[in-house]
Amino acid sequence: MKNYKYILLLLSAAFLFSSCSMSKTSKKILPRAVSEQMVDIVDALARRDKDYILTHALPEFRAIKNIDKKLDETLAYVIDGKALETRLLTANIEFYNPTGKEKITVYMGQFERDYKAGSNVYTVYLRKAGENPCCSLQHFKIMKYDQSPSKTTSFSLKGKSFKHYLILLLTVLVPAFILATLVKCIRTKGLRHKWLWIIFILFGVYGISFNWYTGNLGWSFISKTSNSGYHIEIINLILFGVGITKAGPLAPWIFEIGFPLGAVLFWINARKMKREVIETFGDN
Repeated sequence: MKNYKYILLLLSAAFLFSSCSMSKTSKKILPRAVSEQMVDIVDALARRDKDYILTHALPEFRAIKNIDKKLDETLAYVIDGKALETRLLTANIEFYNPTGKEKITVYMGQFERDYKAGSNVYTVYLRKAGENPCCSLQHFKIMKYDQSPSKTTSFSLKGKSFKHYLILLLTVLVPAFILATLVKCIRTKGLRHKWLWIIFILFGVYGISFNWYTGNLGWSFISKTSNSGYHIEIINLILFGVGITKAGPLAPWIFEIGFPLGAVLFWINARKMKREVIETFGDN
């Protein structure tokens, strides 16, 4: 039992490290000047400084009909009070090179700012044209949450149920079973179609999906859609039987655990082969 706890702790540490590294990677994506300008924009949004926002915005942004009213409506989502912490969640860069026009670069940065009363997530788009030193504000979005969404959906064992620990255990055991079977398959002499067996063993097939944040358990073969319909997945193969994804910094961790059909059938076939050998040559 102690060994399982040790494995689960190692797995937890790996997830926590990976979730932290997402923010560090985003910081490396943006040039320093762009990152600093984005922080200035976020500060201006947080203090509802419409003059600063409009001064640093593109002409087409300032030309939006009823822009002053629309800014007031959007800035109403800003939480009052002193910010406790600001984090860069994610960032990306897109390049456009229209024919006959100067090159355009669009930078996106998503920042989370915590307050006592909740959290704001600011998504800022800056546009740079040609060889200009930096950028103008193209677009922004503000979301308001009662709690920090990135912390709420992060990987944590705090307050988790038996179901969460069972999923973690399967996350370790299924790949271990597949790996052990793979080694046995490779070392088995006289096995017909060995390469086909190896490929078959490597993948888990239809199994379960688990939302680490909500604790919801689903089936990978059939799932319910948002319009009350059902989605059936004809082919579902998961390398080493386990898939773990996080669609973004605000999205929950999703675990997919496939059934190791190839590995199970191999052991059934191996026992059958052994019986045939015993029946033919006798048990020596």
